[in-house]
Amino acid sequence: MTEPFHLFPAHLQAPLPQAHPSQAQMQVRLALPQDRRQIRLLLRDYCHPNYHQTSRSRTWAYFGLGLALSVVLHGLLLTGSLQLLCLGLLGLGGLVLISWLRLRLFADWQHYWVMEREQRLIACSRLTCHHTYAVLSDVVVAADWRQLGVGSQLLSGITLPSDRPIYLACRSELVEFYQRFGFQPFCPKALTAYLRRELGLQDRQLNVLCRALSPKS
Repeated sequence: MTEPFHLFPAHLQAPLPQAHPSQAQMQVRLALPQDRRQIRLLLRDYCHPNYHQTSRSRTWAYFGLGLALSVVLHGLLLTGSLQLLCLGLLGLGGLVLISWLRLRLFADWQHYWVMEREQRLIACSRLTCHHTYAVLSDVVVAADWRQLGVGSQLLSGITLPSDRPIYLACRSELVEFYQRFGFQPFCPKALTAYLRRELGLQDRQLNVLCRALSPKS
């Protein structure tokens, strides 16, 4: 899954409360295959916060499209164009299958870390490790768990590699937050074109940060 990186909204920068009653029940771990759906929902709700408000209009749009297709297929059946009817059904079935696979398989889950509480994922982050560097992205906290320091706890629980630099892209107001985790501003002109695309630097409002190699590496 390739998305422009908009890490950690400002409301995730709140310090972690000292006596939150449910912290002991939280677990930071690597994602498992069964986490795919919940990760996808976390990312969807973050990127499209009004998704549920627009779902009704989308439903009606799909209904209209389905009705139009039904009319076309019925017309082909009446005219005896059986071959065209079969081809139309085959093409429609292929589109449905592709859409289902795209939504359900979510093959990128292996790169994610998640925070779990009572079998529900309340936060996630993507850490993609390449041969000479790593990229941190998609740091997302569920809406009802924001402003509780969950984002900070998630980052603290992720095993970040120390044998290669780690890059991320964020907005200016988040630079100070990431500096607490050892990240420092980095000149984007020093990056390869591939890495710039991976970081989503088409958005000129994003800043590049880098956590350099550990002194022991």
